[in-house]
Amino acid sequence: MSHSSAIPAKRISLSREIEVKLSYARERKTAVLKNISLTGAFVEFGQSPHEAHKVSLLLTVAGYSRELTAKVVWMNNRGYGLQFALRNGRDVRLLEDFIECAEELQHQRLDCLSQVFKKIA
Repeated sequence: MSHSSAIPAKRISLSREIEVKLSYARERKTAVLKNISLTGAFVEFGQSPHEAHKVSLLLTVAGYSRELTAKVVWMNNRGYGLQFALRNGRDVRLLEDFIECAEELQHQRLDCLSQVFKKIA
């Protein structure tokens, strides 16, 4: 008996404000992106969408912004989990660049903290 289990995509933890627009809303609102991967994200947002609703996220990398579409796949009292609906190679590339930038910022912060602790010690 064999089980085929999908390996979850690598998630990057962060806390970054982004613009979010629910499918039925007229304007974007600010939300906090808490983690992201190539397949989805977790967003803290004061408004509660329903499962399966579509959401657009405005992501910016190096001054280039692109709107990505996602579907709400789960919710809890802190926010909601999204699954991306990437339409083309540009969407994938922007997402990869965004994640790469987030990882780089994490490493820079850790290096900075490490230097501070070395100076204190």
